[in-house]
Amino acid sequence: MYKFLAKNGQLVAFGAGVLITAGFLAGVLGGIEDFMATAEDQRNQSNIFNFGLYAVIGLTVLGFVAALGFGLFQTLSNPKGAIKGIAGLALIAGMFFVGQALAGDDSQGVTDALAEFNVTPGQSSIINGSIIGAAILAGLTAVAFVGGELMSFIRNARS
Repeated sequence: MYKFLAKNGQLVAFGAGVLITAGFLAGVLGGIEDFMATAEDQRNQSNIFNFGLYAVIGLTVLGFVAALGFGLFQTLSNPKGAIKGIAGLALIAGMFFVGQALAGDDSQGVTDALAEFNVTPGQSSIINGSIIGAAILAGLTAVAFVGGELMSFIRNARS
């Protein structure tokens, strides 16, 4: 199955997408006159778009499961090659915990917003850690990008 999907996976995914889209359009276009004839305040009770919504939800779940499954398969089949990926995930988790530790007290405006949206202190800590961790990773990415370009420039200048 893996070899088949590696060879024909894009074609299968495209074909499934075309079939699902055609089925959705056939259902919607076949019932659009009745939908438009319905009073505007009653349209939210229509089932005309349900197939499309369920298809999107199903394909999202299927894609997530497939990505997780194939990632796990690749990790287990080549654990030595997966060390860099695992180290990257550990770095991201570490940046989250660093960001969570660096998060200070919230200002009055932030405290008011947290109370308005019923955000607990634990949830606020997770949000702060995520934002600060993402900012740290964005900074590291910018440094790596600039450093890589400088190294490339220096290598090309020596040639």
